[in-house]
Amino acid sequence: MPRRPASDFWERPGKVERLVFLWYQEPRVSTQQIADQLGCSKNSVVSKAHRLKLPSRGNPVDESRKIADMKRAKAIADAATTRLNNPNARPLPPGARTLPPLISEGGSAW
Repeated sequence: MPRRPASDFWERPGKVERLVFLWYQEPRVSTQQIADQLGCSKNSVVSKAHRLKLPSRGNPVDESRKIADMKRAKAIADAATTRLNNPNARPLPPGARTLPPLISEGGSAW
């Protein structure tokens, strides 16, 4: 069976330049939004970016989880510092937790 000719979508003027511009744009634009602006599929955008050797953009879900973990760790540290610096602070009852435990990388609190 003969092979189907490759699409000339990326050969159209300005498509690759627009992809690269949107890829590096801050605040970050999702690959789906890039695809919508270019008029192609998300997979097409990701594949072309890979072939152009554009840097990986990471997983936004993992990034938001890391930010949440950092905020929780800061809150715990602040609470501990406040308790240490306050000589009149009452001790917590046995078994009491002030904040939920930190979720380890890829783990679950439950």
